Amino acid sequence: NKRLMSRKLPLLQRHLTKDIGAYSTVLSIYKDSSELLEQLEDVVFVEQIDIIKSAKRARVVSLMEMTCQSNGIPVQKNQNRWVKMLFDEAPQLLWSVKLVNGNVILSDPEGKHE
Repeated sequence: NKRLMSRKLPLLQRHLTKDIGAYSTVLSIYKDSSELLEQLEDVVFVEQIDIIKSAKRARVVSLMEMTCQSNGIPVQKNQNRWVKMLFDEAPQLLWSVKLVNGNVILSDPEGKHE
């Protein structure tokens, strides 16, 4: 049952970077579960940010995306949380955007240009 498993999300997230089934379990919980997604606690988001800070795993970014929509319908509460948390608590993870001589220059958090 997704509702019962959702109570274990913080524990499962701590193991996302290891190949022990945590990632697929979290995916199953998030998939098409708008009611559960809207009830996620802040700790779930904070832990995902902490994982990205330390491990920079694509699977965590994928999970971030899954918390933002369900069945193609936006979960605005979570979208707003991500924006607030990233800008307030983890700006070092964000790309910078500059306009130079009419050109848009993107720089990754390490200062490399794209």
